[in-house]
Amino acid sequence: MSKEKNDTIWMEKLYQSDVFGKQYKERLDLTGSTAPSSFTFQDIEATYTNILMNSTLSEFQQKALLTLFQEFDIIRSLIDPNRLKSFDSSMNEDKELLIFRKSSLGLTNIIIHDDECIAFSFIPYNSENKTILEFVQNPAELDKLALLFFSY
Repeated sequence: MSKEKNDTIWMEKLYQSDVFGKQYKERLDLTGSTAPSSFTFQDIEATYTNILMNSTLSEFQQKALLTLFQEFDIIRSLIDPNRLKSFDSSMNEDKELLIFRKSSLGLTNIIIHDDECIAFSFIPYNSENKTILEFVQNPAELDKLALLFFSY
């Protein structure tokens, strides 16, 4: 289990204290902080749970999403956490799960189709940068895709 998961479990146990739970929560709550430690597994876990609860995903999409979010969690320990910008998701009419983030350079997407197809795309805001569309044949390659997702 990752350190962040252990920390999250530990903090949740502290918060449940009848006597000191409120004080622990006030002291340990970093949601308003700009410190790198505010990018916790809780942020990624909440987004992951939200996607699962609000989308009808195939078994392939669920497995790919879990693998992708595990890679997102690993990325936090490899790169500057401030690079881990927020992202959003939606389902389109073609039953594709879209995970996307906007940056100053453009729109970055990960597309997970229920027909067992995964793609990465980058659509730049200006012509200085190149449009990218890359298909991933093997879900084991999601580590590369996750790094690409946060590199733009």
